[in-house]
Amino acid sequence: RLFGDRLPDPADAAWCASLVEAVAAKRFPAAALADGAALRGPWLYSRWLGRAYAPARPRELRRFVASRLRTFYEEALDVPLVVFDDVVRHVLRLDAVLRAESGHLLLVGESGVGKSVLTKFVAWNGGLSLIEIQATRHYTPAKFDDDLRAAMRRAGVDRERLVVTLDEADEGSSAFLERMNALLASGEVPGLWGADDLHRLLAACRDARRSDGAADDDDAAVLRWFARNVRRNLHVVFCLNPGGSGGLADRATASPALFNRCVVDWFGTWSTNALTNVAKALVKTVDFGAIGAAEWADGLSADLAARLREEPESDDSDDDEEV
Repeated sequence: RLFGDRLPDPADAAWCASLVEAVAAKRFPAAALADGAALRGPWLYSRWLGRAYAPARPRELRRFVASRLRTFYEEALDVPLVVFDDVVRHVLRLDAVLRAESGHLLLVGESGVGKSVLTKFVAWNGGLSLIEIQATRHYTPAKFDDDLRAAMRRAGVDRERLVVTLDEADEGSSAFLERMNALLASGEVPGLWGADDLHRLLAACRDARRSDGAADDDDAAVLRWFARNVRRNLHVVFCLNPGGSGGLADRATASPALFNRCVVDWFGTWSTNALTNVAKALVKTVDFGAIGAAEWADGLSADLAARLREEPESDDSDDDEEV
């Protein structure tokens, strides 16, 4: 599936899925595959409905995600959200990566498809702190270095589980990409720590290690301990627009770790199914009769139903939840 995730064209993704089914049918007896039922999508695995990482039914997951999003909406984000199958698939993927050591994400999709919002939700649901790098005209590489040092201290010294998000505007500078490329590759950024900063960092690391009863080792050992904590606790999420400046191919060439060290999740663009379900959720509470638009609403409902039939959801789907 990791290979399939890197395919932006739906036709290519469908080809990959059909190839998996063909290989499974060739290598395993029909009884083991339950006559194809074992490979019937969607394949959704989660820890949210139990302690084990196990298969979960889309309907149950949608209800759980809708419930958590409702709390998230009340506590952290004053934006109404609609839960449908695509949302569930993306949040499960984000959650699986952010739970892993050195788990980093590259979210590729058009602006407004929910990359940043779903990242904030998954971080909030998992108890991870979130840092958003906000680049403006006055945001210099020196300021970026200050923010990066602060994030690394929180992850490496305080051992705080942390998510740093950078959107396509933030990563436009080659200096930013060069630093993030080094961080993803090794957990360290050459030249980031000046002499004074390094002295303060070593002192903070030794204080943290002494509180754990660790020996007061030499500088190299302390820095290895710091880098190991950064790799374990710091997660980077890049949000890119496939049509942005430079192109994905140029970015991959300039920053190989950006693609080699990150799990790619293609958000793409809004599908007809996604737009239809959002429209249904937003208009279903409107009293069209009270505003003299009942006849128009009947025609709209028929059009929405036709669109849903053109692009059906999973067999296990039911009405989508509004948050």
